[in-house]
This record gives sequence, structure tokens and C-alpha cells, in this order.
Amino acid sequence: MPKFAVVADACTDLPLPIVQKLELNVVPMTVMVGETEYLHYPDERNLKIDDFYQMLRDKATPRTSQPNANAVAEVVEPLLQAGQDVLMMSISSNLSQTFNSMNIALGELRERFPDRRIELFDTLNASTGEGFLVYKALQMRQADKSMDETLKFLNDIRNKVTTTVIFDDLSHLKRGGRINLAKFALGSLLGIKPALICNSEGRIVPTKAKLRGRKNAIGWLKENFTQLVENEDLVLIVHSDAEDDAKTLAAELKASNPKIKELIIARMGPVIGSHGGLGTLGLMYQGKTKDIA
Repeated sequence: MPKFAVVADACTDLPLPIVQKLELNVVPMTVMVGETEYLHYPDERNLKIDDFYQMLRDKATPRTSQPNANAVAEVVEPLLQAGQDVLMMSISSNLSQTFNSMNIALGELRERFPDRRIELFDTLNASTGEGFLVYKALQMRQADKSMDETLKFLNDIRNKVTTTVIFDDLSHLKRGGRINLAKFALGSLLGIKPALICNSEGRIVPTKAKLRGRKNAIGWLKENFTQLVENEDLVLIVHSDAEDDAKTLAAELKASNPKIKELIIARMGPVIGSHGGLGTLGLMYQGKTKDIA
């Protein structure tokens, strides 16, 4: 039997070398800036991440939309025609309609390819929180694990992939409804940096933390990691035009946690970056819980 293929949407924010080396098949995601539509791919063929960050500096207000079922099928069908089974993985179904588009495509493709196995896994996460699970699936595939073994492992750790994120530009959170007008005004006035998590329902929700200033906000990321980390095999840091902070955080985590085996720094792509804005910094790892107060 051939190895199964892994398909995920572009919201994983995994670095291109990982995508290429481990043969991740990616469904592109749509970003609208003004009247111009871009498709986000890991190789940035249609929109460079640097150009997107510059658009945000120029006060662009991008919008995003999920791929339709046809866009999903365009990626998956060639794999089925080549005789491969397919594991599709999506951004949280409570954050995007991408899961529904994949599910529609799955139903149609199962009818056309009855001899092939197609499974859909809801990561209940986003950005490199989703990427964490996708990367693990790719590694298991690379190690010749079966799809059943891979799905069991993913189900076992899904609600332990801790996603903690701090933000610098509150306007995107206000526009997306993640914080209300009062919190936006107070945060802007006092320099309070909101901290959000992706909870066990796969929803992005604010924490109770009141973090004044960037330094304290980054300290909150490190403190939660120290308290909650359960497995140091893989740690991911994602940032939106905050490379220096990401590198500093990585160095401090490695110094204080020598058991960390692999630490990956990734750049937040245009889809997730549209909702977080510049200066966003996230830390993802296998912890004791996803639900942080």
C-alpha cells in the first residue's frame, strides 16, 4: 500500500522547508486587500509575506475567505488518482468554514473514488497550533505509521496543543470582534496587551490576563509555558513582523528548558495575520491543557 498523503489549508503557517521536505499538500487560502484578491501559498507565489506586512503598515484592512469545495478537490483529486489515501486536516471548524468546504469535497470525492480512503481531521486550532498537529501527522507518515495510528495519536493530543498569543495592534482584534470597543479604548490608552488562547472548543478567546507593556506580555508566554508544558519534543513560535521578539523568546526558552528537542520559528501568513495584525507573537506546544484562564 502507498503511504497516505496529508492535505492541509495554508493557515498552518508551517515554514516552506518543512512543507517541501515532508510533502505537505496545501489548499491555498484567499486574502482580499481592497479590490485585489490574493491566494496564500507556503511558497508565497501569489503574495509575499513581506509585501503583506507592508500593506498592514500602510493601514490596509484585509479580509479573508475560506476555499470552496472545488479548490479543495483540485488539491486532493490528483493524489487519489495516483492511488494514495488522503488525510485532510483543517483549521478549527469554529474559526473558519474551511472544514465545511473540505467535508463537502470529501463527500464528492468518496463517490468518485470508492476504493480510496479519505479522512478529515478538525485540528480545533489555528496558525502553528494547527501546524503543530499537521507537522506531527507528517512525521508519522514519514515514519511509515498507518493512517489509523496517526489519527489515534492526533486525537490523543489535540486538546493538549496549547496556543497562547499576544498582540500589539488592537485594531484588528476590534474589527474581528475578538475584543470590544471598551477594551480596545482602555488597552490603547494604558498600553495593555491582550492575551488570547485557542480553547478546547477550537475558539479564539481572551484570557483574564492584564498585561501592561510588551515585556510583560512576553513574560506571560514564558510563564505559561513553564507551568503547562508536558512534552518538550516540539515547540513552535509564530510572529507577524516581530522577528526579534521571536528570536529572543526562542533563545530564552532554550536556555531555561534544555529538554526542548525542536524549536521552530515561523512567520504568520496573510490569512491569520489579517486578524492579528503586526506585532503578533504566539507560542504553541503540547501542554497539560488548552484552556487557560
